[in-house]
Amino acid sequence: MTDFTKFENQFQKHSVGKSQQNRKGQMAVNDFGRPEAMFVYGKAQDAAPTEFTVDIDMAEVRTDQVSNGREGMYQPATYDVDIVGAQLLCPRCYSALYVKGKNMPNGKDITVHWDEMVQSENDGLFRPTISVDGVLKCDYYDYEIISSGAGGGGQSSGMSMRCGWQGGVIRGKMFDHKGGLILK
Repeated sequence: MTDFTKFENQFQKHSVGKSQQNRKGQMAVNDFGRPEAMFVYGKAQDAAPTEFTVDIDMAEVRTDQVSNGREGMYQPATYDVDIVGAQLLCPRCYSALYVKGKNMPNGKDITVHWDEMVQSENDGLFRPTISVDGVLKCDYYDYEIISSGAGGGGQSSGMSMRCGWQGGVIRGKMFDHKGGLILK
């Protein structure tokens, strides 16, 4: 078993075009063996909606309490799964966005719909849909996104653009927010 607490074991070399999706049966999992969730973004009239996968950070949390007067007796523990956070891509600029779970400072309520498994059009594997309570925002600047090449990737010197995408995801459907309106 790999010890993921060591820094060098938390990263894996990725060769574009040569990687294969990890799986457990017919379910897609990430490199750490944890299930992936998914959402779709885009309108059918523009093109086929794009599928995005989401890495879910989960923690096992003990939910029961020791009963009064039974402290010395064996009592089986009851555990639940807490969604600590979710790693996804901005649907506009494809930069990494991390959403902290509700038990983290400034976190959001993240719901994984385990009862709504969707089969991917791309790899045929199943993933649950996801919902995040609240607005998601991308705050990446173009110099952070395009940092290759001389001169910062063709941008004007002294000028920077911010992605600024805002939106939300409900039951596996990602949508945009503009001026306080929800656009579907």
